[in-house]
Amino acid sequence: MTSLGWDVDPRDWARPGTASIRQSLGSARPGDILLCHDGGGNRAQTVAALRRVLPLLRARGALLRSTLTGRRPSAARSASAPQGADQVVR
Repeated sequence: MTSLGWDVDPRDWARPGTASIRQSLGSARPGDILLCHDGGGNRAQTVAALRRVLPLLRARGALLRSTLTGRRPSAARSASAPQGADQVVR
């Protein structure tokens, strides 16, 4: 296992609200790694924030990649997860 740091931590695990998570993630700059949590309880705020912020990051030219492989996630991903939920800004 390889350790990996991050640049933007919206503290979404604390459920601070969708707007707070979105604002934090929206501050990402080129090369930043975004930390989002997908376990430990209700992640509705994180999912809602990602649905809004990922298109904005893409519009700013961000390339989104998986932390596991550096490639785009498989098309076989769950339809309920927002596109890019397991990706980082490179």
